[in-house]
Amino acid sequence: MGAGPAGLAAARAAADAGLRVRVVDPAPDEPWPNNYGAWIPEFEALGLADTLGRRWASARVHLDEARSLSLPRGYGQVDGAALRHRLAAGLPLQAGAVAALAHDATGVTATLADGQILRATLALDATGAQTSFIQRRRDLRPGFQAALGWEVELVDAPWPADEMRLMDFGDFPGATPAAPTFLYVMPLGGGRWFVEETVLVGRPARPFAELEGLLRARLAHAGATVGAIHAVERCLIPMGLGLPRADQPVLGLGAAAGMVHPATGYSLPHSLRAAPRLAQAVAQALGADGATPADAAATGWAAVWPRDRRRAWTILTYGMEVLCRLGAPATRDFFAAFFQAPDWADFLAGTQPVPALTRTMRQVFAAAPWGIRARLMGGTASGPGLRLFGALLG
Repeated sequence: MGAGPAGLAAARAAADAGLRVRVVDPAPDEPWPNNYGAWIPEFEALGLADTLGRRWASARVHLDEARSLSLPRGYGQVDGAALRHRLAAGLPLQAGAVAALAHDATGVTATLADGQILRATLALDATGAQTSFIQRRRDLRPGFQAALGWEVELVDAPWPADEMRLMDFGDFPGATPAAPTFLYVMPLGGGRWFVEETVLVGRPARPFAELEGLLRARLAHAGATVGAIHAVERCLIPMGLGLPRADQPVLGLGAAAGMVHPATGYSLPHSLRAAPRLAQAVAQALGADGATPADAAATGWAAVWPRDRRRAWTILTYGMEVLCRLGAPATRDFFAAFFQAPDWADFLAGTQPVPALTRTMRQVFAAAPWGIRARLMGGTASGPGLRLFGALLG
């Protein structure tokens, strides 16, 4: 269920593993609405570098006038059409919305909104964070990444045309220091830019109208004149949702399976990495003598969320809680310390095992000023802090 990146990645991997698949989505042929960016080494490792469009040799994190960091790691704009074509090639896509699932000993019956009935051995949900089919271990209070972006023509844009800006926390009249936002910038060439005002994570979710006002104010302060706006992106990502239960019959991938990085909002590479692992585990389980759908589902969930990954995600969720409480000055100080850690890229990717993750956290703590250290320790007696200690102890 779902023909976004996670759903098509799961279906592609399952088909490649020899399983019969069908992708059901209300609009399976519609282009994806999001403008995805990714680190080039991650897409190279996935064998998907050819689906990146415009590329930059480095990415900049601008904290303030005294601290502006050039990250020597390639970054690219994902060509959504190319990635979609690569994943969907040869897959059966069906327009429809699944209204109900009924499980039995031999499989699952899906009833579509139009009354059509489909039968399968397993169902996989990749319809996003608001899924009604995935059960979570506990209901946690999410944070929200909110962003308002334009693909726009700008006159007198002040940024280099050969470097993207991952985060620009520069101050400007009208900024909201108690609830900081940053600017994300992709130079697209020919006077076009993708500019996006973003809340990394916060509570409650920031209204898009407020973000648009901040974007206009920031661009005006930078001396950039807004011309034609060719596309508008509105993005709201729940972060830090509870992890899925491992004993449920419906499989999941992407945001539906809790795979949004709790401290960054990244999910695309994580889902793309997990899809082959999930498909191979399910195919092997179904090929065993006496295999049942329940056995295969349990094996699939163990592949998507092995114990170490669950522990790591709990630790990262604590990081989200800290970020939710930081104002603009503290956020700048935090990232100044964070990007001193040698393994910052692995942290952002969410690929670190628990020992490496805790090592990175210690490095950030050591590099941070005392005020940030106090913030990092300040929530350890709360619910998230107690879950952190539980994850660290195993």
